[in-house]
Amino acid sequence: MTINSQVEAQNNATLIGVATFKRPKQLQELLESLEKLSWNKVEMPRVEIAIVDNDADESARELVEMFTKNSHYPITYLTESRRGVSHVRNTALEFALSHEFDFLAFIDDDETAHTNWLEALLIRQNETKAGAVFGQVNSQYNTDAPDWIAAWRPHAHIIETDGIPDKPGGTCNVLIDLQAVQNSNIRFDPKMSLTGGEDTLFFYEMQDAGYTFASAAAAIVDEDIPSNRAQPNWILKRWYRTGMTDLIIINRHSIGPVVKLKAVLGGLVRLTIGSTAALLFWIANFGKLNKKTMEKLYTAYRGAGMLSFAFGRTYEEYGSKKSD
Repeated sequence: MTINSQVEAQNNATLIGVATFKRPKQLQELLESLEKLSWNKVEMPRVEIAIVDNDADESARELVEMFTKNSHYPITYLTESRRGVSHVRNTALEFALSHEFDFLAFIDDDETAHTNWLEALLIRQNETKAGAVFGQVNSQYNTDAPDWIAAWRPHAHIIETDGIPDKPGGTCNVLIDLQAVQNSNIRFDPKMSLTGGEDTLFFYEMQDAGYTFASAAAAIVDEDIPSNRAQPNWILKRWYRTGMTDLIIINRHSIGPVVKLKAVLGGLVRLTIGSTAALLFWIANFGKLNKKTMEKLYTAYRGAGMLSFAFGRTYEEYGSKKSD
């Protein structure tokens, strides 16, 4: 084993946090991948896994307890009865803080980790001392996904080289410095638990507190994209939602009628320009959707989301409520 002297195992105690909700097959594949984590460049630190189940029926308990018996890493099964991703992530965060971990690594229950995933995140954090290190997400599509979507990979988060990003990634592949969390006293906002976007807000608040980000190209996870998410309709709904939640994030320090006015004007401009450009590309492509048309619809649907936000509408991507 080659030991990187700059990365000391005793200062890298890491909790791997996994939020789950009724995905037994994917969760099993994730746990199997975590058993294969390798430590070739640094000494293996203290690593534990916390599975936070958002299902009141505790549907993941049996699977997790089965893995606990033979795992290389201690596994804790936690339940969170309050519905939504913010509550689940905060449960993992509080567990990590109360059990003296240095870092919290989030990975989703529909992902699998490459063998050097966690090692690469820790090496990058020790190099940069960043408040959060974001890794790469590769999208894995089923055979029934449209060919142009599979080639485009709009769900992926590609990182070609290590860097210092100005904007944060998400919690689907991230290592969080828990000292930064303690110092800034930030949590995932419960008001965004069903809308999504809670992770983006969390990291912007970390940035507001003076912490930086880093990206780790070698820290790779593969995300399973089910057939229903590999469709234009689902992608457009996601962009509509981000139009709403991005405005919440952008205006986190502002209140009043000026915010609403900016949302209306910005939404109208994006909706008009995006729709017009998308229509032209759609006509040029003989009435078929393709990457170029969708890229213009991205602008239009974000604009529509901004307008909806301005007039008090909501969209709960992780709940049953789509609009009020």
